[in-house]
Amino acid sequence: MNYKSILKWGSATLWVALGFATLNVIPEFVSQGQKPGSLIAEVLVWLFWLAIFAGLLVPTTLTLTTTRIFGPAYLILLTSITFTYGTDATKLIVCILCAFSVIIFSSAKFGDIMINGSAYGSERRIALKTPTMLLFTWLFFAWIICCILISFAIWKLNENQLLGYIASVSSVVVSYIAYKVLHQFSKRWLVFVPAGFVIHDHFLLKNSVLFRRNQLEYLTTSSKETVDIETLDLTGGTTGLTSSLRTKEKVIVDVKNSSEPEEIESVTFAPSLPGEVLREARARGIKTQL
Repeated sequence: MNYKSILKWGSATLWVALGFATLNVIPEFVSQGQKPGSLIAEVLVWLFWLAIFAGLLVPTTLTLTTTRIFGPAYLILLTSITFTYGTDATKLIVCILCAFSVIIFSSAKFGDIMINGSAYGSERRIALKTPTMLLFTWLFFAWIICCILISFAIWKLNENQLLGYIASVSSVVVSYIAYKVLHQFSKRWLVFVPAGFVIHDHFLLKNSVLFRRNQLEYLTTSSKETVDIETLDLTGGTTGLTSSLRTKEKVIVDVKNSSEPEEIESVTFAPSLPGEVLREARARGIKTQL
């Protein structure tokens, strides 16, 4: 069994275990509320859990965004409920399961499984890293506001307060906007296809660029310190190890911050799994360098 199967079924098993661990906590939470708001809150909590579980079983780019936004949002809600109404043993179990779930959801391997679930034919997608400055500023704030608003809405709904109904409607609107924005960064990837190698990055490129197999001189791993100034930088300001490629002839690339297309012979980019880039390149007969 490879790591993909282990990670896919392991994450689903963790989510089921989380559901069983809170079987007594959620009814206790609801019993302290006021109808009909408490009934609505209970239905939403379990629908929330079911939506994430379905996403784990059916890996796609869409469900990757769903699990990475709403998975942690549900964990925040569940942790707050457990620490209010759960026993000490339940609190410990839920904390452990939540910690493992967050680690899995945020891992590059998990993202790799999800985006390739909706790949076509012989495609092999490898996600690009999200630009660091965006990840820890605007994207983080969009995500945390969404998480807090969802938890707040459920708590106030359980108390059957008007504020809970208003917050519920607001959370739907905010979640939709956050999903649309964050999903754009789930669709940034490299794609190995029979014809060669494609960089699909709408954030930095006006159009996806195809490097044909017969155009490629080699693919390699790199760091920003080892890349020369003539190399086109498509890392987006990310940190850590990057990848580079060199072509045998000039390739036209439409860069977003440039008014005219650029002719380049080398480019550096930031895949989430640089080792997988080299491994897949070798498997497809593309020359690599270390």
